[in-house]
Amino acid sequence: PNLVDGYYDVYAGKWGYMTNRFMVHAPFSSGTAGAVIPIENHHYYDDFLFDFTWTKSSTSSGGFWSRGIPVGTFYNEQANPEVDAPDDYGLKCYVTGNAGGTATADDVDNGTSTLISPVFDLSGYSDPYLRYQRWFFDGSQNGNTPDDNFTVKLNNGSSTVTLENTTPAQAPSNMWTYKVFRMADYVSLTNNMRLLVEVSDASGGNPNVVEGALDKFEIKEGMFSSVDELANEPLLVNVFPNPTTGVLNVNYFAPNEGKIKLRITN
Repeated sequence: PNLVDGYYDVYAGKWGYMTNRFMVHAPFSSGTAGAVIPIENHHYYDDFLFDFTWTKSSTSSGGFWSRGIPVGTFYNEQANPEVDAPDDYGLKCYVTGNAGGTATADDVDNGTSTLISPVFDLSGYSDPYLRYQRWFFDGSQNGNTPDDNFTVKLNNGSSTVTLENTTPAQAPSNMWTYKVFRMADYVSLTNNMRLLVEVSDASGGNPNVVEGALDKFEIKEGMFSSVDELANEPLLVNVFPNPTTGVLNVNYFAPNEGKIKLRITN
């Protein structure tokens, strides 16, 4: 009864499932019929369109993790990202210090800012792979040498292993970077697993400008395609207005380019 008549994009998602973009620019009103939206199980996906309650902790004095549309900052070059990772749903990601302003105002300082995923159950998986995109910036401040870290760890309830420990020399500056891991190569798979993402300013009393971000977290059975795309996305078609006696608009979204045939009947 409180729905405002208009056109909406409709998504469905749940922790442990693949998000489904069900409709694009579809007309809705208070009289629109309900719909059952299928979402794929056995497939963790989170591009932070939904809030699946990742947790945060920090020993730093700033640059705390937050979920939102990133607010760009600059320190000779891009420090905090201006946009989230490309080719996902929505505009949000997790980012350290997202208050905007000058780059030194809300970056990670004098400690570590940690982001922790909800528990995921891999006990029923045979050969799962993990992928995500990350952003890491470490800019010299007051002549200090950049010596900070972006660290990703995997915990299975009893032990913790490091997937990557990125230093300024290893990280392409101010850009989204794609990473993929075969999880069984690092730790035993259990029903009590978490991902930990740590961004650290290790400079003590001589801090640098340190920023990090995470987007497009995904775990599925088997290796990902070499093409970075939204997996198992059907062709999505929307026809509006419906019914009509005049102009008919057709919107479609397909994850793979190529020839597509559309046939519409009344």
